[in-house]
Amino acid sequence: MKKLYILLGISFFPLFIQATHLKAGYIHYRYIGDSTGVAFQYELELLLYSDSSSVGLGNQASISYSSSCYSNQQVTVNVVSGLAKSLPRGNHACANKDLFQYNYYTTTYRGVITLPGKCMDHTFSYSTCCRPQYISNTSSYGGIYIESSLNNHMGPNDSPKRTHDPVQQLALGVSTVWSMGALELDGDSLYYSLVAPRENPTTGINFNSPYSATQPLPSSVPSLFDPQTGHYHFTPNVVGEFIAGVEISEYRVDTTTQMPILIGRSMTEFDAQIRTNQKADSLINLELDLNSPFLTLHPHTGKIVVDQNCGSDTLFLPFVTPVDAYSVNTTDIRIYDSLSVPLPVSSVIMDVDEHGQTWEVGFILNPGFQFNGNHTLVFRKGIDGNTLRSICGIEIPEFDTLILRVTNCPALDISENQLSEWILYPNPSTGRVFIRSEISQTPMDIAIYDLSGHILGRPIPTNNELDLSSLSSGVYILEIQTPNGVQRKKIILK
Repeated sequence: MKKLYILLGISFFPLFIQATHLKAGYIHYRYIGDSTGVAFQYELELLLYSDSSSVGLGNQASISYSSSCYSNQQVTVNVVSGLAKSLPRGNHACANKDLFQYNYYTTTYRGVITLPGKCMDHTFSYSTCCRPQYISNTSSYGGIYIESSLNNHMGPNDSPKRTHDPVQQLALGVSTVWSMGALELDGDSLYYSLVAPRENPTTGINFNSPYSATQPLPSSVPSLFDPQTGHYHFTPNVVGEFIAGVEISEYRVDTTTQMPILIGRSMTEFDAQIRTNQKADSLINLELDLNSPFLTLHPHTGKIVVDQNCGSDTLFLPFVTPVDAYSVNTTDIRIYDSLSVPLPVSSVIMDVDEHGQTWEVGFILNPGFQFNGNHTLVFRKGIDGNTLRSICGIEIPEFDTLILRVTNCPALDISENQLSEWILYPNPSTGRVFIRSEISQTPMDIAIYDLSGHILGRPIPTNNELDLSSLSSGVYILEIQTPNGVQRKKIILK
């Protein structure tokens, strides 16, 4: 069983270090046997976070290996980089960097281990002392223990990678969604739960009242932790520095039994620095960038108009404040053409920085824009329970709308009035619908869609009659394609 214990945002030290400035650390492993040709060979990575580069980190560190199958050993990892960083720009939309700015330093060690064979509990561990005494929600300042464990009975595996920096500066009183999730590169399923950080392999820290493993952060509203995404929803109401632990359970489907098998667990400890020096709400809200050349305001309605060329299959939305990239998915918007027919959104593209934030979101449509006219975009709460969200946790209000102005589509060979001569009757119908055209057009193809834009079939008319009796009662879109153009009509089934 694979376990990755990541201690993030707390003071801990390798055994050879005598300093109190370390903020975080974790062990990550990656299978490299395919590239080296050596079976069971893995790269180990130890990443340490500190307040500055002057904490006396050595050029080497030691990671302990143990398992129930083979002998224990020590693995030497060598320093490969040291990098000075500042907290992400997105946090400065919540906290004024001119009044308070937190810098930190990362040091990365790497080494290689060849495992003796298969086992359910290959364990790579690292322990040290001590925890800093300025943490607000605990008085457990003793040892710190991190580990990463691998169950390779079901094949090679890489441990999950963090998607956000472990140390975050957050603003007092600002509704926040903190992503504690990880990126799973092997296609396994992840499940998140809040746990207590560890002092040793078997003992978790003691929390000061009123905090606990499942309520580790101060909040003026009931906090909510999403076990599917690792997102922590809360509104900070106490100034200080707080730690929280998240355990990730990793599952892989057994191809023989088709049952999900627990192949690993990983733990991450996060550090939240809550400050009072927040900026104005206007800098926190998620707003589109009206300085973009293709965004304007409608002179009468005040709605934002986004210009689009005919044939384009990508809608780009630029923002003046950073977007939490991990809050974005295809279900966050609905797009309707000028006839109120939904256009399916197939995927999302973004340029995401190392802090998990982006300033532009691209939605891919399939098909793209095919008709001139004003289309409509509506923001909706997606399958993750939110609309697009700023890095500070502020969402675009659900049902906010944009106008998508599509131009430069070629003129049809026949007029819109001619296309409108397609007649469906009876409408509403009980399932049998007659279709005819007064200008003697012959349909090349007919497709029927639900209101979400999903195609349900391509019925073939028999003597100008369509049999739609297999569909449930509701409203549908019938798309009729001829050599002269495409027409869409609503059909109601009773």
